[in-house]
Amino acid sequence: MAKMKKISVNAFEKVMKETYTPTETFDWNGIEVTVKKNLSLKEMLEFVDSVVKSCFTKDTNAYMPEIKDFATKVCILEKYANFTMPRNVETQYTLIYQTDAVERVLGYVNPQQFNEICVAIAKKVENLAQANIEAVNRQMNELYNAFDNLQTQLAGLFEGVDNADIRAVAGALANGTLDEEKLVKAYTSQTEVKAGDQ
Repeated sequence: MAKMKKISVNAFEKVMKETYTPTETFDWNGIEVTVKKNLSLKEMLEFVDSVVKSCFTKDTNAYMPEIKDFATKVCILEKYANFTMPRNVETQYTLIYQTDAVERVLGYVNPQQFNEICVAIAKKVENLAQANIEAVNRQMNELYNAFDNLQTQLAGLFEGVDNADIRAVAGALANGTLDEEKLVKAYTSQTEVKAGDQ
């Protein structure tokens, strides 16, 4: 079997430089828009991370699936094209859904890379949402175990206490305050009654 000839890195890079155009520019309603066909690895990771983080609230980490498509469109304009997005989220939303900017930019983007980004976002969101569910289940189990332990401790605390003991203690309480003298007398009398019964 003949040995395959390896393609050198230099030859590979030469072909890329000769055949690949990294950006395209088009006129959008009198505005010059420059679009990167592909994002760098770093930009792709930032894109995915930004969209995923947008899908979860900062305070409770609750999943908001309704944000995913909107956040993706914001990143398309920021990462692939030379759009500066306003800080106000309401204004971003209006600009994205009341213009065709995203659709026009996507016409120049490498569809393979963009589809892979969308798949990565979906998988990462699903993974984090599942992790949140598991964390909530763990917390619920811990809470249940804590209540179970408390019930066991309370049962042990009142073991051997009968209705007469409770009535005696209740009688020692006057208007929501503890009368120590009455409490001691009630306890002593109940102890003497129990000792006499034995």
